[in-house]
Amino acid sequence: MKRLMRSLLFLLLLGSLASALTLISQWNTPSSFSSEVLFSKLDSVGKNGNWMQWDSTAITDRVMIEVEKKERKVLARWILKEPVGSYLLATLSQVPKGERLAVYRFKELNTTPEQLSVHSTLNSERLFLDYKQISGTEFEHLDNPNLKITAFPNRIRFIYSNPDSAPLFFSLDYKTMSTVEKKDLVDQYMTFFEYEYSLMLRSFIQSTRGVFNWQPWHWYSSSWTQGMRLSRHEVSAILEKGVAPSSFRLFYNKTKKGEIVRFNTNGNGSYEMEIIFPD
Repeated sequence: MKRLMRSLLFLLLLGSLASALTLISQWNTPSSFSSEVLFSKLDSVGKNGNWMQWDSTAITDRVMIEVEKKERKVLARWILKEPVGSYLLATLSQVPKGERLAVYRFKELNTTPEQLSVHSTLNSERLFLDYKQISGTEFEHLDNPNLKITAFPNRIRFIYSNPDSAPLFFSLDYKTMSTVEKKDLVDQYMTFFEYEYSLMLRSFIQSTRGVFNWQPWHWYSSSWTQGMRLSRHEVSAILEKGVAPSSFRLFYNKTKKGEIVRFNTNGNGSYEMEIIFPD
């Protein structure tokens, strides 16, 4: 009886998800979409938002299972979160006469958060797909020479460097501020670091595949990253000391297997994501 109830609940869930997955745009081509045409069409719907490519080695969200019933021979998939909170799902599929690009809208991912993990075996061809090797341990992004990876047996380090013309302002009189002034200043720092974190996700997470069990969009979710992001309390404590640190740690997590994943920024255009493997 319990098994029957679980099956019924699962079917009801899929049914509700199917009704929420709405086709809003589609295009067909008799050959293959060029990269330029494909992304111009996606941007026309996503309003130049952040399209994140699905990683086949990471967690499969339920919406991906549902869309496979509509799109059979899927070649690639992307997700974008709209400003209003809903999501867009784009699929590139092979059809009998060419390719089809379709965009669906849905309300929420409804995926239960899982602990972050690093894949036990990293495929170098997937990891460095968009990079070229420039030395024994260093790789440079094909489209952006400011984005590099250094790989060693015990760690992988992603570096993005684009120095700002002016350094990040650091208040030396935080202790003497009123409660309202302190809150306003911490708000400003949190907004700035949110932008920095987003930039690192685009640069590091979205330029590689086959590294983590999380999809790119999971890194943006507070329910997935709870306790891992730089907090208001930590920012306040840094300001309270009155000494500007050499870097700010925006993300930190130690996985069950002992890998350490951390994001650092100096607030002046130098960014780093490091994966440190246990001895």
